[in-house]
Amino acid sequence: MEEDASTLEFGVDFENTKCLSNSEVALILDISKQEDDVGMTPMYDQTLKYVQRFNKFKSKAMLQEVRNKLESRNLHAFEVACLANLVPDDLEEAKELIPSLSTRLDDDEIDAILKELHQIQD
Repeated sequence: MEEDASTLEFGVDFENTKCLSNSEVALILDISKQEDDVGMTPMYDQTLKYVQRFNKFKSKAMLQEVRNKLESRNLHAFEVACLANLVPDDLEEAKELIPSLSTRLDDDEIDAILKELHQIQD
């Protein structure tokens, strides 16, 4: 099987895995660093800086709300992470950046999802 994110084909290595947003990774790494600062490597610090730079939802409550809203929709785990990471400005941008959305959802549903994300972010 050929891997292709636009058709949500990821291969056997990614079966039964959970996709995390940058914001979720930032929270996990931040908590981990606070609880145990022994063994923090330069790669750990670089990763933390990267995900913090692209962190769209700063609080744990916001993250939970985003995850709950997106998972309540008919979305693949990859689409959930992409939407949370990218927070597209409009319908066309969402469909361009995440092609699988346009094959699985109608425009009104995608637009409603984007409005929910923007409300949480504001």
